[in-house]
Amino acid sequence: MKKKFNSLFVILLAMAMIFAFGSCSDDGDEDSVKTYTVSYETRLGTVPDSITVKEGTVLSQTHLPSLNQSEYTFEGWYEKDTDIKAEVGVYTVKNDVVLQASWTYTITLGVNGGSGRQTESVKVPVHRSTYVSDRNTSDDIVTLPTPEEVGMTAPTGKKFVCWNTEPDGSGLSVRAGEDDVYTECLFNNHYTLGNSAYTEQVRTLHAIWRESSAKIATQRTAEAVLAELKNGDTLIFIGNAPNNSWTYSDKELNSKYLNDENKKIILDLSYHAGYLGHENIGVGLDYRYFVNCDSIVKVIIGKRVAGNASYCFEGCSNLTTVEFSGSETKIPARAFSGCALSSVTLPDTVRTINEYAFQSNKQLVSITIPANVTQIEEFAFLYCTALTSVTFTNTEGWKVRKNSEDKSPIAISVTDSATNATNLLSGGDWWGKQLIRK
Repeated sequence: MKKKFNSLFVILLAMAMIFAFGSCSDDGDEDSVKTYTVSYETRLGTVPDSITVKEGTVLSQTHLPSLNQSEYTFEGWYEKDTDIKAEVGVYTVKNDVVLQASWTYTITLGVNGGSGRQTESVKVPVHRSTYVSDRNTSDDIVTLPTPEEVGMTAPTGKKFVCWNTEPDGSGLSVRAGEDDVYTECLFNNHYTLGNSAYTEQVRTLHAIWRESSAKIATQRTAEAVLAELKNGDTLIFIGNAPNNSWTYSDKELNSKYLNDENKKIILDLSYHAGYLGHENIGVGLDYRYFVNCDSIVKVIIGKRVAGNASYCFEGCSNLTTVEFSGSETKIPARAFSGCALSSVTLPDTVRTINEYAFQSNKQLVSITIPANVTQIEEFAFLYCTALTSVTFTNTEGWKVRKNSEDKSPIAISVTDSATNATNLLSGGDWWGKQLIRK
């Protein structure tokens, strides 16, 4: 009996030890399970709270909630800055992860004077990340169809140029067909840097039609179109914010194909859209963009061409005519230096004429300075040897400085147009209504 009791005691003791060991082992396994944080980002609507889950958790609908936002369609959750979609019942958490909401919305394309199909709806993604540096996913770009691809027909004698936010083509130009468009450009209607305020979101685009004989160049078609230009052609250059300027190598293309003085070309930048919110000629044209292009005889500046295009048309020796859009606030430095302008009509919006802006336009006889101009920098009309008349619309408050640092300006009368021409030809003085250069 005693032996049986001892044996039973040993068995019970062993079972207790096994149980205790097993319990310890389970506790250890429990402690070793890793947990990760799932956090969320969404450019629209309410951001869900972050959650903590165990490693290997398969996310359910609770973890991947559907979102609602007026005028937008929620398309699901994606790993931040990737095209990996977090599918309900499939996506497994293996580390800390940020999930970004994917949205789309609809843009309406209008035929705008053409025939056939009058409108077409196109689904456009909202780029999941605000920052430019994060543009590396499939929602970064969209390719819009041409009117022909959606059943629209051009007016007689016309051809498609681009889509535009305004029916008259004065808005943001958006290319179609093979050319990719940044979705952020459509969502914000300007080149967003960081968390800029959203402005003028594109919801409707209008087909822009021009004469069939016009030559249309985009960033991708530039060389082929430039190579085929003939005397008398109109070259329509389509830029597209934010990807709206050719590269340095394309400046070389301009020099290569637009330097024949026997091939007269009209350069039409009516639809060359710069970043919205800017107001001076030049963004998308760039520094020295068309320098020494002797083929150009006329330039038409579009309303959305913006920025600072110093030296842009310098040395275009056959450029006789410039049509400003009426939205420019300054004439950049050397922008038209060495051209052949015989007359210039500056828009009322201009406030500053930068240094050497019209230097060596030896056919320029007269010019009127608009009322809003408050500064004419040094040598703006240097070597304009035929200049005999400079008329100031607003003659009050003008002063002359010897340079930009001169803090003792001298008042000057600008009522006599001939005297004004003589004084401006002398070159080095700064004319203005303020002491500090803006």
